[in-house]
Amino acid sequence: MIQRKTRHAVVLTVLALLVTSSWIAAFAISASDSSALEAFRSIRLAEDAGADVSSLIRDYNTLLEADSDASFAGLLDVAGAAREDASSRTVIRNTILVVSVIVVPMVLSLGVALLRRFHVTLEKERFLDREIQLK
Repeated sequence: MIQRKTRHAVVLTVLALLVTSSWIAAFAISASDSSALEAFRSIRLAEDAGADVSSLIRDYNTLLEADSDASFAGLLDVAGAAREDASSRTVIRNTILVVSVIVVPMVLSLGVALLRRFHVTLEKERFLDREIQLK
């Protein structure tokens, strides 16, 4: 019982430290770092949308070394454009997927129905040919 209480206390202490450190880190960001943070968030959103962000990350790292706020604004615009482009491609892909999910089964069903009709017609012709040959 004592080990369980100790384990719970350790878990709660670690959780409290994590929450406190993330809270302090959020308020410790200075105004000069806010554009870098916004650029980072924009790059993450572009990556989540499916954009290729390797060049954006390389530019971001270069700007971090140079510590230039004006350049982060330009990178923020480029990342936003990449996110919008990736989002539009995602919409097109999703539309194609939905249409293909509807059209492919319909085409397959039609094909099977036509093949079945052709098969029945062939069977009828064979049956009639056999009757004619028997007479």
